[in-house]
Amino acid sequence: MPQKNPWQKTTTAKGKVYYHNSETGEIEEEGEGQSAPVVRCQRRGEVSGPNILLLLRDAPYDASDAVKAEVTTDIMRLLDGEGSFDLNEAAVDGRTPLWWSCYKGLESIALRLLDTGLVVDIDPKDTWNGTTPLCWACNKGLETLALRLIDTGVVNVNAKDSTNGTTPLYWACCVGLETVALRLLANTARVDLEVHDRYGTTPLWWACCKGNVTVATRLLDIGVLNKDPKDSRNGSTPLVWACNRGLETVAMRLIDSGDVDVDVKDTTNGTTPLHWACREGLEAVSLRLIDTGAVDVDARDSRNSTTPLYWACERGLETVALRLLETGVVDVNVMDTSANTNDVNPLLCACEHGFETLAMKLLERGCVDLDQKRYQTRSVPAEGFQFS
Repeated sequence: MPQKNPWQKTTTAKGKVYYHNSETGEIEEEGEGQSAPVVRCQRRGEVSGPNILLLLRDAPYDASDAVKAEVTTDIMRLLDGEGSFDLNEAAVDGRTPLWWSCYKGLESIALRLLDTGLVVDIDPKDTWNGTTPLCWACNKGLETLALRLIDTGVVNVNAKDSTNGTTPLYWACCVGLETVALRLLANTARVDLEVHDRYGTTPLWWACCKGNVTVATRLLDIGVLNKDPKDSRNGSTPLVWACNRGLETVAMRLIDSGDVDVDVKDTTNGTTPLHWACREGLEAVSLRLIDTGAVDVDARDSRNSTTPLYWACERGLETVALRLLETGVVDVNVMDTSANTNDVNPLLCACEHGFETLAMKLLERGCVDLDQKRYQTRSVPAEGFQFS
């Protein structure tokens, strides 16, 4: 027999809505959302007893681990009980208990629903934006669940969110689910490699951004067509991120493809792939970029005034620094104006590394500040070694 709903709704003269529990005396204002999902469902009069669909719908979104554990325990207790629940119930928008558990990041519940063998549709689609349980499993970083859904072989691995164009592969790369991304890429005939969001970022862009050399390499091996997608917010590309994250082999492949802008600039600070290659100590990449003849070898970071020459000297890339000097267009007196470096210049860096040849070249090119001091070590160029 259905449980009696103890919650009574009251609306004040000013329009505020309160709920009063006739059994416990508890009073809760609508919108507070502090009570458990089952209580909220009962309070609203939507159901006199527990309903899995409504419980999952009302579970907190992006809740803390503790709250998720509490909600999971409550719903698991219901699933383990003797009650009969419709696990395939869907609202008018197509969202089912499985969809909601993925959307709320409740992996244990989603897996339990699948384990029951009673869920008929494991690929329900939200009629509002087209998302599916696999979309949200990838979005929420639920690796075990995502792999489980993919391995069924019946889900749409290209389900696309109509609001921003994203797919499971996009989210797997964005969130950093390497195993999931590789599983999706195992059948290239089924996945869209070129999918992009409203900012223009793609799976390749995100693989490089996350520093995932395995996925980035796999995408290039498969033959992704757009190797130079640009983030409309700051102009960054896969090459920029490959250099920024130290992905030397990926950066070299992108440069050698001839399909990328090797001198793309970050619109927020003016940094280029050469900046990052020097800063991350990628000697081979730095030399390859310089050898293209298509890069600004003296581009300046607007945040601290540093250039590729500065970073080559700071990171001990003597060969790169000498190659930059050979261009004849770099500023040898450039200084890092960051607060914690006290205006360090290339000469001080060269001396600290013991690069006498480089130091002499800098002096020959007119490096004028011979009394540089690093804020942390208080060293000066002459302390590096004795000039002959």
